[in-house]
Amino acid sequence: TLIGAVELPGATDVVLTDDGYAVQAVNGSGEFAGLWVVDVNDPANPVAVGHLPCVGSGYDIGIWNDIAVMSIDSPTGNASVADVGCNLAGTEGQEGIRLVDISDRANPVETAFLPLDCGSHTNVTFDRDGRGLVYNQSYPASTSGACPSLHSITSVVDITDPYNPQVVSQPTTSPAVGCHDGAIHGDYAYMACLTEGQVWDISDPVNPVILSHIYFPDAIWHSTDVSNDGSTVIFGFESFGHGSSSCTGASQGPIGALNFYDATDPANLEYVSYFSTSRTVTGLCTAHNFTVVEDMERDVLVTAWYSGGFMVVDFTDIDNPTELGHYVPQSTSTWHANVKDGFAYVGDGNRGLDIYAVDEILAAAGAEPPVDVDPASDPGQAAENPVPHHDPMPSEGDHNHLPSTGSGAAPLAVLALGLALIAFRLSQRTRVRAD
Repeated sequence: TLIGAVELPGATDVVLTDDGYAVQAVNGSGEFAGLWVVDVNDPANPVAVGHLPCVGSGYDIGIWNDIAVMSIDSPTGNASVADVGCNLAGTEGQEGIRLVDISDRANPVETAFLPLDCGSHTNVTFDRDGRGLVYNQSYPASTSGACPSLHSITSVVDITDPYNPQVVSQPTTSPAVGCHDGAIHGDYAYMACLTEGQVWDISDPVNPVILSHIYFPDAIWHSTDVSNDGSTVIFGFESFGHGSSSCTGASQGPIGALNFYDATDPANLEYVSYFSTSRTVTGLCTAHNFTVVEDMERDVLVTAWYSGGFMVVDFTDIDNPTELGHYVPQSTSTWHANVKDGFAYVGDGNRGLDIYAVDEILAAAGAEPPVDVDPASDPGQAAENPVPHHDPMPSEGDHNHLPSTGSGAAPLAVLALGLALIAFRLSQRTRVRAD
């Protein structure tokens, strides 16, 4: 059930603090652009309390302690001065990562901007023994012209001193053209690298070592997360095929879907199954950014699906991932779904921050559904506990869908698809929903 919302057109990634705040990135050049801090202690009545105005591409956001890490993948063009907005003196018109102190929730303040030649499309921010580290993903879609499309660059950034971030290494992602997203579990990072998946050994986090490469014909490796016990890795294959929709009333296969891998041996992932909606949805409809729910006995994730809306998927039986429910708000373009304490938080490029109560997740969190909520306040389409939709692993005889692992070069067809995706996204930069 959709229980609360904050209108923030251009909303993309959202992260959550331990004291009940959502930190929301907003892409674009309008009055809402920048970083927002939203009080969600009462999820049915969220209140925006802080705003760092910042024009430009704000696609992804990470958090370490009270430092938010914003990915900036095009020259920001923001002329605001430091005491009222982003861009410290001398950093205008550059791309890279922006560090923002949110310790005063009502007054987020930029502490540093680290220019990076190939910008920052996404970031994986984490703590290692009290040290703040960022795996910066320089997705090959920079508009600055500062780097080639096939750069294979990841920058490891130390943000322990948020006023003086430092690039401490730049490991290669070759043969991948560059990574788009990643998830960490223990000493392993599972990376979605556009033309392939990769598993990194990060026992030395500054110097990650690629353990394996995973290929899948025609896939655009976009997003990833890991089950709580580390035994399952999920990769999202973004798709712009089928007339910009992979939701045509019948499963379109692994492309545009969530794909599940057995990670019992992290160096040798085994493909098991995929999940895709069988609903008919018009417009751009493909798996996007998702989050595994923590501290549940079952394996459940929440996911954004662009015009397909918000979904909850149970993958406890990795062979049979099943939709628990979905909600399609009016005029939706869901970008990222996150979850905490029984509630799901969704950044929607057309709407802003939407908040959902999901019965199964609430029960696992020991929380009670909010009272006095009128679900008709947004007459979207909702369904809970539908007929299970199972997409099994493709048969061994279906060579168009068989995944593979190894260390060979990325398939040229996938590279062409990836470059086509880059061109598409560059053409969308003026749109509120641009990635």
